[in-house]
Amino acid sequence: LEAAHIFNVKDGGNAEMMCKLDLNTLYDVDNGITLCHDCHQFFDWHLCSVHIEDNDNTKVSVIATDALLESSDEKVKSKWQNLHGKPLSFPDNLVQLTKRWPQASLFQYRESEFLSKNSERRKNNEGKVLCPECNLPFPLKSISKHAKSKSCINLASNHGKKKLQYTTPIKKDSTI
Repeated sequence: LEAAHIFNVKDGGNAEMMCKLDLNTLYDVDNGITLCHDCHQFFDWHLCSVHIEDNDNTKVSVIATDALLESSDEKVKSKWQNLHGKPLSFPDNLVQLTKRWPQASLFQYRESEFLSKNSERRKNNEGKVLCPECNLPFPLKSISKHAKSKSCINLASNHGKKKLQYTTPIKKDSTI
């Protein structure tokens, strides 16, 4: 499992937006959720998102892009078709859980980014996914392999993009 930022670190420290979303820093514990490696990558690449139907976070579902729902990789396609739009189930102690669950406004912001990227992807790339590092279009099946390749890293650095290297600091005043 990995920690995924809801307000993406790659989007930078937009102070105005962070203030609107009630975040102290990008590394605020309220700016994260735990995901498996593949879901984390897809979440960062705006291929999936969390949909909140109400502000008290009791009606929550996962949504996915057409690229995942119509993937030529049957395993990927099946997984996301089974998840897309289905409500997430929470334990009986929902009140305790929502005290540590990120605010609905963060997920709503992320979902608007997801919808915007999905619309752009449909319009420009005919089902291909833009690599988040070098911005070149690739079929979904090969994007993970490409994003880790030396050619992608070189392309990204030639265009002034550098892969972010960071560690998440521990928040001293946080209680879990």
